[in-house]
Amino acid sequence: MLSRLRRGLAYLILKTMDRVPATKAASREGHMNCVFCTLPEDRHLAANQHFYAVADHNPVTRGHSLVISRRHVETYFELSAEEAASLKDMVNELKAILDKRYQPSGYKLLMNCGAKAGQRVFHFHLHVIPF
Repeated sequence: MLSRLRRGLAYLILKTMDRVPATKAASREGHMNCVFCTLPEDRHLAANQHFYAVADHNPVTRGHSLVISRRHVETYFELSAEEAASLKDMVNELKAILDKRYQPSGYKLLMNCGAKAGQRVFHFHLHVIPF
């Protein structure tokens, strides 16, 4: 029952996040103002050449994490072929860590590409949400 309630709450939070409009000023932030470009390495859960993973600062479930590109690009569609392949490796490495810590029954992978899709931080990141 608690697990079903937790999933329902996570669903509602994610749906609400998708409805929050991004401001024009936020979408035009440069690298210097980018929150992901300035995260300290001691927050990294895992890392490779192209990505690093951190715990989400406002998690919708236990273990909710972000995989963030090292190179400042706004969306998945701007990643190089090498980065896109490396993303899978990073997600699998993070999954192994989260499996060990939380033993989830499943995962939701979520990325919002563009303000109309609900993206609020304009630096590529993938939500890895254990359930």
